[in-house]
Amino acid sequence: MSTPPEADSSEGPVSHVGTCPDCGTPLPRSNVVIEYETGEEWEQLAVCTECRDLVHA
Repeated sequence: MSTPPEADSSEGPVSHVGTCPDCGTPLPRSNVVIEYETGEEWEQLAVCTECRDLVHA
C-alpha cells in the first residue's frame, strides 16, 4: 500500500488539491473530506468553498 501524497515528507506542503469542475474555485487541502486509494493513485473528494458541492479534487 502506498503512502498518501501529503504524508510523504519529500514533498512540500500542498495548499490546494485541485479546482472545482463546476465553478473553477481552488479547493484547499483543508476541504478534503474523503481520500482513498485506487490502485497506485490517490483520489480525493472535497467540498467547494464557493458552490458547496462535493467534488473530485
